[in-house]
Amino acid sequence: MKKSPPAPPTVQRLTGKLPLHDLTASELQELGLIAKSQVRRYWFPKRLEASFQTHLRTVSRDASLLQIVLTVLLFATAPVWTTLALNSPTQILGTAHIIELGLMTPLFVFLGFVQWRYASEAWVEWMFLGAFLLEVVCIELLRYQSGNAGYPIEPELTLIVPITVMILAHPGLDRAALFIVAYFGILLVKSAYWPDPLRPRTTTEWLLEILLLGLALLSTSTTRLLLRRQWASNILMELSTLRDHLTGLPNRRALEEHYDLAVRALSRTSKRRMMFALIDLDHFKKINDLYGHQHGDGVLAEFAMTLADYSRRALDISARVGGEEFALLLFDCDMAHATSRLHALLKSVRDLAIEHEGNEPGVVTCSIGAVMVEPGTPLAEAYHAADELLYQIKSSGRNYFRIGEIQRT
Repeated sequence: MKKSPPAPPTVQRLTGKLPLHDLTASELQELGLIAKSQVRRYWFPKRLEASFQTHLRTVSRDASLLQIVLTVLLFATAPVWTTLALNSPTQILGTAHIIELGLMTPLFVFLGFVQWRYASEAWVEWMFLGAFLLEVVCIELLRYQSGNAGYPIEPELTLIVPITVMILAHPGLDRAALFIVAYFGILLVKSAYWPDPLRPRTTTEWLLEILLLGLALLSTSTTRLLLRRQWASNILMELSTLRDHLTGLPNRRALEEHYDLAVRALSRTSKRRMMFALIDLDHFKKINDLYGHQHGDGVLAEFAMTLADYSRRALDISARVGGEEFALLLFDCDMAHATSRLHALLKSVRDLAIEHEGNEPGVVTCSIGAVMVEPGTPLAEAYHAADELLYQIKSSGRNYFRIGEIQRT
């Protein structure tokens, strides 16, 4: 039994760094189940999960940058408002200014640059969470010194940090849980070795912080679940615009996008050539006339499954470009390999032994025009050259192929 044809290439703007090769049947099934809310999944399969996380880090960049900017403003202006509004004791002003202007302000300015420039990278999210944990340490240090100077600072000030991180940054569920555990670890160590002399946390305040951060973690997990469903739905919707619904092959739009990617990849590597072919089913109109359109659709679907077997590598693609016309692109393919593959394809189609009384061999066959493509060759040029060779084959007897070079003037 033949395997189902692969799904079309995915779209970078939705899938982040998902590899260019097609989604597998199991991945498509997983996306469908999550999109329809038939399962509660907090993680996709490994490849999809990495792509989803990259997508979320990218779309949440602005919110993270906003939190970083607010933090920079808070610390950069702290020497003014802590003196005027809070009437901070002079004994701790020196330490406070070193922390505010010498450590935290430059740290978050640098973090803002990193977040703006490399938002999609996983290590940036870890750096982001680590910076705010350091902020917690600094606030608790200032609370301890302020208490020793006879000026108590309410512990709720520290709680603002993890709450804003959860609300604005929406870290991943595992990262959010680790962040909260680290936050309470800092508070426990500080309470054990440097207890506040004037304003220690009460049992009620400990319970309140645990409750609030537990609710924040629950909210984060629920939000992530909804975002997963939305992302899965968007991917499936985008895939539907790139797929030919009858054959399951990529359509012309998908071919155009994939060809551009393949040509760019060709120019960046030592793989200097690829093959582009146009394929027509011979006398297909007679199939519809003799056997009916429903039978003709079945022939197209059967041929598509055969053609899909010839484009299994990451930058290969087979597509239906319209009617009974199909396209095949083989990346990293020289003339000898292309000739061998086209011979094999012709034989595979004949071996299907699909009856066709309107075709001289008595079975369905195909004709192929193919060209060797070099870096920088636009699709329109490759398409035109392959179409010319296909016309020559159809004019001279069909059921064969002709392969050539693109003649450039």
